[in-house]
Amino acid sequence: MRGPTANSLAIEATVNFTNPYPYAVEIPYFNINILSNGSVMGNTTVKNMKMVPGLNENIHVEATWDPLSLSGKKGQAIGKELLSRFISGELLACGHGYNGSFEF
Repeated sequence: MRGPTANSLAIEATVNFTNPYPYAVEIPYFNINILSNGSVMGNTTVKNMKMVPGLNENIHVEATWDPLSLSGKKGQAIGKELLSRFISGELLACGHGYNGSFEF
């Protein structure tokens, strides 16, 4: 994981999620972009993940939040708005899945 700079954050988290499907998989490396309004805000990496049907607990995730480097001034403005909404409690989580985008 890249370290933080004056314009970025390095984040590590442990997450839990439910796999509703009857399939298990081992994923050695998984990286996705964090997007907001079509701009890249950062990226998230998971290494050596074993996903099983049902509850998956204590999955280690590393993320870098760096909208300025990844999307320029426009991305920086979008990132500030997104963080402001999150910190104020207006936005708890957001994402884009198979069936479309979601916010809650």
